[in-house]
Amino acid sequence: MLAAPPGVLFMAIPKRLLARAVDRNAVRRVAREAWRAAGVGEVPVAVMLRMTALPAARGARHLKALVRAELDAALRAMSGRLAGR
Repeated sequence: MLAAPPGVLFMAIPKRLLARAVDRNAVRRVAREAWRAAGVGEVPVAVMLRMTALPAARGARHLKALVRAELDAALRAMSGRLAGR
């Protein structure tokens, strides 16, 4: 029997919100970390992460912490909904 395909995470982080590529890549790295930590990648689901507003951060480290906290909450809620399938 074939196993289900793994979950996929798509990301759209526009240049108009984070002009520096370093910052966009940092957000992508944090998002991948949160995705793996949540364990959603084992469920066959596709998720689109789209950054629509810039959090009020006081530097790169604070931006990463804010993004991670928001992603953790969103992925926790999503995994709860997926468990109820």
